[in-house]
Amino acid sequence: MIEAMITTRLHPNAADFTITRLDPDAWQDYKILRLQALATDPQAFEASYDELRAKPDTYWTERIQDVVERRGSWLLFAKREQRLIGMVGALTADERHIANISAVFVAREARGLGIGTELMSALLSELRQERSIHRLRLYVNASQTAAVHLYDRLGFHIVDTDRATYGDGQEHDGYVMERSVA
Repeated sequence: MIEAMITTRLHPNAADFTITRLDPDAWQDYKILRLQALATDPQAFEASYDELRAKPDTYWTERIQDVVERRGSWLLFAKREQRLIGMVGALTADERHIANISAVFVAREARGLGIGTELMSALLSELRQERSIHRLRLYVNASQTAAVHLYDRLGFHIVDTDRATYGDGQEHDGYVMERSVA
């Protein structure tokens, strides 16, 4: 397993955790965490639990393999005591020089400990090394106020609003937020 980008204690009550990538053989851990995210917070994601649960194993293995082979895809995970507790991803956009941030999630029992900030900071650090990427974009449900505040603290600005159907099957107001990679 590719490990140890960051090991830190952010909060006096937080256990140590590691920000890591996954080895392709650990695709099932990714699948479990991604489905957990969609089951517990469907209003935060455009994909639905049922949609991704039905995907074949090759979908999950290819996603991890794309990251390993650096094919315009990034996935980082927060891990505590051999268990994944958070993730963040990015994909290159159709537009030149833009990466879309996606799949930001921290398990409920690990929220409020700064793990989301550390995941995003680690991803931003990696994306700064990509010379072809100049801007970062993300979409967030406007009702996800903790996420909106996190992105704002990390330098993202609202550049547009939209209305979309999220994984809970409901339409929600959302924000398009962007920032420079630098």
